[in-house]
Amino acid sequence: MIFLTILSKAVFASVVALGFGLISNPPRRAILSVILTGFLGYLLRATMMDYFDIHIFISCLCSAFLMGCCGLVFGKMTRTPATVIYIPALLPMIPGMYAYKSIFAFINYMNYIELSEKAIYLEQFFTNFVYTIGILILLAGGSIMPMFLFTKTANSLTRN
Repeated sequence: MIFLTILSKAVFASVVALGFGLISNPPRRAILSVILTGFLGYLLRATMMDYFDIHIFISCLCSAFLMGCCGLVFGKMTRTPATVIYIPALLPMIPGMYAYKSIFAFINYMNYIELSEKAIYLEQFFTNFVYTIGILILLAGGSIMPMFLFTKTANSLTRN
């Protein structure tokens, strides 16, 4: 039952990746690659987090690395830059809930007068803020790691 939930989340993430990909107007030959990259990346992250109980930071790093590798492989197959493929696939993985909770805690911190309640909201703000920034950094770093590891492939994607 958990796997069906993970699979449905991955399907919806691939639809979102398609939407973000179409905004950037990629070549038609790369659209299927964007969908597949979004599906595989979110499937890996959700499987690692929900099935194997691995922390979200490690799951996001591994998933972003997979998406970067997919961008290289599919970019070579479709003769498009890897960023056209993996950037739209990364966007569904942006931690919106942590960012929302961070802003919500900050607003509550500003509204309360009692010091004990302010301390609770300040702790919630910093915890969620660190999660948001940490995940964003790991997504960015993990997705560009394959470009540095496989420089020959990355440099020859759109060249003969």
